[in-house]
Amino acid sequence: TTVANTWETLTFDFDTQSAGTAAFDASYPYDMASVFFNFGVTGTTQIYYFDDLMIDTTGGGTNPILSQIDLPVTFEDTTVNYTMTDFGGNASVLGADPVNATNTVAITTKSIGSQTWAGTTIGTPLGFANVIPFTATNRTMTVLVYSPTAGIPVRLKAEVHGVPTQSVETEAMTTLVNAWDTLTFDFNNQAGGTAAFDASYPYDLASIFFNFGTPGTGETYYFDEVQIGLGGTVPPTLAQIDLTVTFEDTLVDYTLTDFGGNVSILGADPVNAGNTVAITTKTAGAQTWAGTTIGTNSGFANVIPFTATERRMTVYVYSPDAGIPVRLKAEVHGQPTQSVETETMTTVANAWEPMIFDFNNQATGTAAFNAAFPYDMASIFFNFGTDGATAGQKVYYFDDVQFGAVVGIENELTSQVSIFPNPVTNILTVRLPEAIRSQNLKYVITDIIGRNAQIGTLEKGQIEVNTLIKGVYSLQINTTNGIICRRFVKE
Repeated sequence: TTVANTWETLTFDFDTQSAGTAAFDASYPYDMASVFFNFGVTGTTQIYYFDDLMIDTTGGGTNPILSQIDLPVTFEDTTVNYTMTDFGGNASVLGADPVNATNTVAITTKSIGSQTWAGTTIGTPLGFANVIPFTATNRTMTVLVYSPTAGIPVRLKAEVHGVPTQSVETEAMTTLVNAWDTLTFDFNNQAGGTAAFDASYPYDLASIFFNFGTPGTGETYYFDEVQIGLGGTVPPTLAQIDLTVTFEDTLVDYTLTDFGGNVSILGADPVNAGNTVAITTKTAGAQTWAGTTIGTNSGFANVIPFTATERRMTVYVYSPDAGIPVRLKAEVHGQPTQSVETETMTTVANAWEPMIFDFNNQATGTAAFNAAFPYDMASIFFNFGTDGATAGQKVYYFDDVQFGAVVGIENELTSQVSIFPNPVTNILTVRLPEAIRSQNLKYVITDIIGRNAQIGTLEKGQIEVNTLIKGVYSLQINTTNGIICRRFVKE
């Protein structure tokens, strides 16, 4: 029922039998019907009315026989059966778009206590009327999603109806709060631990899972416009990730491998939307040791070039909290016992900072650096030692994973150096202590992928940057007191 104290027409489709009951058998001469109100709930003397029981061969004069759902799914065609099939604790209905009341959308509530895998099949268990038209060059689908939370995973599963082992699953992350967001699901990139796309399978059924991996808290999601993606050409074979990791090279495989409850994607820098960074959500259900491998489990293309005198790495980090530990682990891929871990603390909130990880100073209780090990993989752990339930769901950003202490050794003197304005349009001012200002200072400005963009001598503490294009840059100043590196945004 969908309304109270009002007549409504209910349609019962015996092609979709109730859970745990027998399927329709066309050989049976059915000649009796029984109706059960509020089935499964003990009675409390409530009263129901019913009338006009009829076979629906011609629509009964009021309701047409509805056609099987098919792509694209718009929820607007009155001749289509838009029945949604929930499982795991979801509850879905059709209703008004929260932005435009004249638009009909699917409304899914992930009920309190629902399973981590609670989802909704888009249609009945019979799936779509036709096979999803995937091609060799297009294995994507798009769904419009309206979520109360950004940074949560939405999983989409395509399968062959009646054959649950023939399936493929992939995920996308929400990026907006209480606004419509087009999510693209690329089935060439299957979700971790699930089967790869198989071109021989006639996928004809799709299910959507909101905030996959997290139990329900009663939150409500909306979705609409389920359709095959725009497609395009077959993507090029991507090169294995390697240092320096900038997340900007379109020919590199920047797959991130999460564990312990982390969820990571590539996305826009929170300071400069034109810069691509890694965005890691440590979910509310994450473990104390939740982390993200920077790449796949195959690690970097080359061994991290540690030497007897340089055993450090640098990562730029943007954290919502200052004073939390960030751990970096280097290991030999496929040999988890051959590893070394170290930590450093964030010092600012909601701002980029370079963090230097010195593997000569291993984390308490972990193995020391071993020069004989060919370390070729790195994983990062935000707020290590605190679980998601304690800290709450948090979003972290990281970028420019590099070998060595790229930003130099900050000491009491060099740490006093500041730059402004930031962002800058024409003139970047560098404020220097007197002991440094008197030196003949050379500077280098590099772009986000490490290319030299401008080289010069620092005169009167000012640098003209008007010839630089918009973007994020690093300013490196070589002094006798150490190397100074500061990040700035050119508007």
